Amino acid sequence: MKKIALLTAIASLTASCGATTSSTSSFKVRMHGIHSPPPGAEGTNAPRSQTYLFNGITLTKSDGSALELYDGDPKTVKIIDRGQIVYLKEDMSEYDSTAISSVKIKFDPTVVVTSKNGNSSTLELSSGDLDLNEAFTVTKNKQQTVTIKIAWGDTISIADDGTETISPPTFTMTYDDGD
Repeated sequence: MKKIALLTAIASLTASCGATTSSTSSFKVRMHGIHSPPPGAEGTNAPRSQTYLFNGITLTKSDGSALELYDGDPKTVKIIDRGQIVYLKEDMSEYDSTAISSVKIKFDPTVVVTSKNGNSSTLELSSGDLDLNEAFTVTKNKQQTVTIKIAWGDTISIADDGTETISPPTFTMTYDDGD
């Protein structure tokens, strides 16, 4: 009798999980640090994390008009060496078949860098805007994903007195729709 109740519960849970799947398009931004050093890095350590203030996303349509995806307040995102979701719009169906020519992801240029020793320092980037100039079309039933990789290896130098000096990372952005 317990076995039947357990099987019934599992079947019910499986059916309800299947019922929540969606066939809409979506847009996601992922970000993570990689231990590859940026060109010219002369340090000996990589950060434990970097904290950014996310301000928004602008998609530029092929006709040149702007589509602002994020209209909320700035939000703090702590980036580590594993993928973190910075932004997710679960339903992009109103933009299906829209041709996009570029993506701008906007961050505040001040970054808080936390070393493996737990020390926090600020780093001022020349710009907080990251641009991806790659054309794509929002496709029905697909997840459009932009991944930002932060090359931050060897960007922390530690002096004999323990003082840490931070040099800027470099960023690469890629687009993927699962194909």
